Amino acid sequence: MGFEQNRVCRIIAVSFSNRSVESKVITLPNFISISRVLVLPLFIFWLRIPQDRLFAALLGGLMGLTDFLDGFVARRIGQVSTAGKAIDPTCDRIVLVVASAGLWYFSIVPRWLIVVVLAREIIVSIVVLMVGILGKVRLDVVWIGKLGTFILLTSFPLAILAKASQIDSNGLFTVAEGAIIVGTVILFGAAFQYFKKLVEIVKA
Repeated sequence: MGFEQNRVCRIIAVSFSNRSVESKVITLPNFISISRVLVLPLFIFWLRIPQDRLFAALLGGLMGLTDFLDGFVARRIGQVSTAGKAIDPTCDRIVLVVASAGLWYFSIVPRWLIVVVLAREIIVSIVVLMVGILGKVRLDVVWIGKLGTFILLTSFPLAILAKASQIDSNGLFTVAEGAIIVGTVILFGAAFQYFKKLVEIVKA
């Protein structure tokens, strides 16, 4: 009897622990996600001057690394939370929009390409909002979307590095520009999956 009681107590304790993690907002993975938004002003500040773009590229690379690191840490230490599933893509979207606006304003990347990137973010934001309103559900990030975001968060720093006065490499910029195009195409694939979910909700 005592053994059974202890077993029941352990099950209850584990269940309570899991629920508490699910409901937590202040966790290490969430802090890592938010950190890439907090450093955006410094990123834009360094982006202004060609001599400082080397620092902007390094910081951008670290921001891209956190996109992988937050999920890895969450799974590693058992802090995958409902809040984190919303905070991570939200931070990604903020970083992509602000970084794209900086690349547009300082004419680092062709503006037509930035328009395509921003158009995709606007489309996805509208679709996610409509799914939330009509279906009362939150869309989880699909793996193809994470891949496209990672490619963009990697290729943006490469483009900045190519335009830094210390580097000034047309070859590196061509590689970065191609990677941005690939990442954007992949992200449109993710947007199509979100749109399919919206159509299913509307039909239902």
